[in-house]
Amino acid sequence: MKITHIDSQATPGGWGFNIFVKNEGNIHVPATGICLVMDEKNRLVGRENLFSSIGSNPILPDETCKYTASLKKTLPKGTYTVTARLYYGRGRLVEE
Repeated sequence: MKITHIDSQATPGGWGFNIFVKNEGNIHVPATGICLVMDEKNRLVGRENLFSSIGSNPILPDETCKYTASLKKTLPKGTYTVTARLYYGRGRLVEE
């Protein structure tokens, strides 16, 4: 599993995040995850669950799946870091 990229966009009353994950293995695996938003002082300002575009179905080999998260709060101007933590298999972690 590999997180290929993350993008974000302002939404009314918050932020939306898209996390794209590719299954580079040879078996299908289900995955769950969270999205963390940190401010420039590395303080946690948001934590949201990730939702898959394929529901609870596993990601097939060589396929890419989009996960989304919505942060329902307005953030002041500044620099933020978004980290996605995706768990698959028996608790294996993919993080970017």
